[in-house]
Amino acid sequence: MRIKDRENVTLLGLLAILIVAAIFASCPTLFAYPERGWADASSQQSQTIKSIVDTISQEELKGYILDLQNMGTRYTPSKGNRKAALYIHHKFRSFGLDDVSFDPFTFWNEESRLMEEGRNIIATIRGALHPEKVVILGAHFDTIARRAEDERISSVHPEAHAPGADDNATGVAVLLGVARALSPYQFDYTIRFIAFSAEEEGILGSASYARRAAEQGEDIVAMLNVDMVGYQDHPPEDIDIIADEHSVWLLDTVINLAHHYTPELHLLRVVNRTYDGSDHAPFWNNGYPAICLMEDYLPTNPLYHAPTDTIEIISIPLVTEVGGLMAASLCHLARIISGSPQATYQQWANLPRRSYLLLLNPESNLLTFIDITSNKITSLQELSLGEVPPGSWGTFRSYPLGFRRRPQGDELFVSCQYLRRPASVTEKGELQVIDLKMKKLIKRIYVGEVPTVGDFTSDGHRYYLPHQGEKTIKVIDCLRYQVVEEFPTDVPISKLVISTADQQAYAISGETGKLLFLDLKRNRVDSEITVGMKPVDIVIAPDNQSFLILCQGSKQLVQVSIPSRKVLHRYPVYEGASQLLLNRQQKKLFVLHHSDRRICQFSSREAEADSPYNRLKDIMLDEYTPYGTAGKDGRVLYLVSPRRRYNRVVAYNLEKGTIERSIRIPPGATLLTLFSY
Repeated sequence: MRIKDRENVTLLGLLAILIVAAIFASCPTLFAYPERGWADASSQQSQTIKSIVDTISQEELKGYILDLQNMGTRYTPSKGNRKAALYIHHKFRSFGLDDVSFDPFTFWNEESRLMEEGRNIIATIRGALHPEKVVILGAHFDTIARRAEDERISSVHPEAHAPGADDNATGVAVLLGVARALSPYQFDYTIRFIAFSAEEEGILGSASYARRAAEQGEDIVAMLNVDMVGYQDHPPEDIDIIADEHSVWLLDTVINLAHHYTPELHLLRVVNRTYDGSDHAPFWNNGYPAICLMEDYLPTNPLYHAPTDTIEIISIPLVTEVGGLMAASLCHLARIISGSPQATYQQWANLPRRSYLLLLNPESNLLTFIDITSNKITSLQELSLGEVPPGSWGTFRSYPLGFRRRPQGDELFVSCQYLRRPASVTEKGELQVIDLKMKKLIKRIYVGEVPTVGDFTSDGHRYYLPHQGEKTIKVIDCLRYQVVEEFPTDVPISKLVISTADQQAYAISGETGKLLFLDLKRNRVDSEITVGMKPVDIVIAPDNQSFLILCQGSKQLVQVSIPSRKVLHRYPVYEGASQLLLNRQQKKLFVLHHSDRRICQFSSREAEADSPYNRLKDIMLDEYTPYGTAGKDGRVLYLVSPRRRYNRVVAYNLEKGTIERSIRIPPGATLLTLFSY
């Protein structure tokens, strides 16, 4: 808490008490508790939030308080302050949050008579549906103290020992505990966890952040500030929730949530614009709704700003209750959209040690990783950077068309087409390279008109990318991330695959119905045959001696011999067949029908040369529309399926004909793959 306000409270405390009593007598509802009976959340969502609240443990928060206290003085220019900043940054990173960064600012230091630099620490859980809307949980981590306990509260010394257990290691402990508890989950809105510095200097760190947010037009839905929540003079202690007149709705929402999720916590409702001595105030000043949680609106901690502000005076159960309330509040305000990770993922079986499902949403450009092993959903930022392509004008975003993972590496190559905002399509495109381990965009390669999905050579050094618009294939050097060669195809190519057996490439043209045989040594089209109307997908059979091509227009699955380059067999499929999935180990083929929600399963019968593939069964998925990938064992299909407002990933057990697991994900995802490292 800022010093000046404590002085005012100390000098005018008696007068303030009389004024508050008079106001309460004339308007008893001003500090009243709202009616109980909070039941706004759905039953499932309520259970999820309750399980999150239960993970906020006393031992965890006590550990954070001890760690910070033992760093000594955290006065903003001090070594202890820098050490605490690194500690908080490291903790945020260890939780696996989307983005963790330092937020530097400068200020005039009255003690040193110099310009000093402070650093806030910001960690983010990016919103899956509305990332532009932001909910903030904040707490300051800097400290200050009097040189001696008998000095006046205004006589402070930057070099004095200031462990700051209550002010404000308790608030930072809540911040870290909630960040850890919420890290496995997804939310509609973005959540930011901010550890502010230079609060004791005059709320400078939060003022810098809030001012810049307002200048940039950031849509901050709510800001929750936690400052001194551990001291108890007369248990049970009241935690005051302070709001201005524009933040009353936020105050009442949090109190209602407390009745439902932390009923043991005693809260006092305070609407008072004059209390502007902590990090919520700059948000008020910039037009954002904000509240502050504090153990006493009229302070009673005798060790405030003292060298003896240590953990011995702290009620860890009280701090833990506040942590649970803040976790529930963020879940409600940011609109949690995922279920319990432990319940969701623990039974997904037969996967390597580090296994992910990767989903791509073409409409929002959202790339989502489902880490099945560690029970966590992680969402990347949008793939689009809004840059103007060469020779174009206007504002653009990238529309992903498909992707391939590079062999012998951890990069994902995503083919994108430019869309001019708000809605018009252009023919220009690019290749975006995503680092799968860092989960971030590392390179953008401008590649010309309407790129489709290509394939890599077996060593992963080159990527052959066809272009429908230019009727060419571009050769990408994957080590230098640049186009090194291109050759014509004369027909638009919709998909290309490369055989690992002979390193030859084969491509289909949906517009002409042709299959092209490509000579990669000379980079040219060697020959072509007609296979059927509107081929949409192609896979190479497990024996590497034939192709399987799905022709949507002629409603056929066509098998073509690689050595003879002739059609071997044609199998009928239903109208709307859209995608092929091949399990090479089990020699099982799945034909996905998006329009009528059907899966047709075929199996290889090598003993019968006249009909090497036999249709085993048709599977109807009712409300699920399959866009999917096959598991390693051939037993499970992982499918992306729209359901009500949200999409779901489901694990479909082919042997039992049942849905094993279901995970709610951001809506609109249609591209899915399974990978491991």
